[in-house]
Amino acid sequence: MVLKHWEKPTRNPKRDEDIEGSKKDKWFLDSGCSRHMTGDESKFAFLTKRKRGYVTFGDNAKERIIGQGNIGNGTSSLKSVLLVDGLKHNLLSISQLCDKGFK
Repeated sequence: MVLKHWEKPTRNPKRDEDIEGSKKDKWFLDSGCSRHMTGDESKFAFLTKRKRGYVTFGDNAKERIIGQGNIGNGTSSLKSVLLVDGLKHNLLSISQLCDKGFK
């Protein structure tokens, strides 16, 4: 029998300031995330700015939603992606993918 040990990180990976440049292009599946979200405005093909709304992270920290739009590269796209002020990772919502029929 093999047991794997996992420890919860002590730093919040969503807000970590020491992100390597290569991580800016990666998207992370997040089962606790209700919507796809990023902090990188340059990723959007279409973006509508928003003046209100917040997201709450697992550590109860809150950040402002500053926009919502679509991200795509011609062959694939994500709709209703939130632009969140200061978010350092790109997060894919598993629940949003399931709602769209992904398995």
